[in-house]
Formats: sequence, structure tokens, C-alpha cells
Amino acid sequence: YDVYSEGVSGKRCIEVKGLHGNGNIAITENEYRFLTTASDAFLYKVYACGTSNPVLSIFKELKAKDFTPETVEYSVSLTEYRGKATEQWNF
Repeated sequence: YDVYSEGVSGKRCIEVKGLHGNGNIAITENEYRFLTTASDAFLYKVYACGTSNPVLSIFKELKAKDFTPETVEYSVSLTEYRGKATEQWNF
């Protein structure tokens, strides 16, 4: 998960996904397992990221039937992409 939160309503282990528009999100196998088994798991889906009107949808108690399995693979050449990065950190 991306964020751990604890307050009066209990603890939340939050997976955050954002989209520029509105559509499907991709999750990893580990995220899928976590979201469908952990009692304190939440999925926060943010639509219209980067606009003046983003929308947050919060999902709790997701089940396997809530997901559609897909195979999605992408690769990025870091050599070609490096010049397009908005930030670069060297460690």
C-alpha cells in the first residue's frame, strides 16, 4: 500500500491510483492480493488528476469479482526517456 492512516475511524492501508481522465486502473498481483484480503485495505482512485477538478473515489472491502483480469505490459527505454523526465534524482 502507499499510505498508512490511523484515526478515530480506525486504521487504513491505502493504495492510491490516479488517472488524467476517467477509466480503468492497473494494479499489480501483490496489490490485488492485498486489496481483496486485508480487512483494513482501501483503494483511493483519483480521476482527472492534474485538472482543477479532481475527484476522489474510495473503495473498501473489494472482492475478486470486482476486478477484471488483463495482461498489460509496457516497457520504457530509460535512455530515450531520460530527457523527458520532469525530475531526476541521483543517489
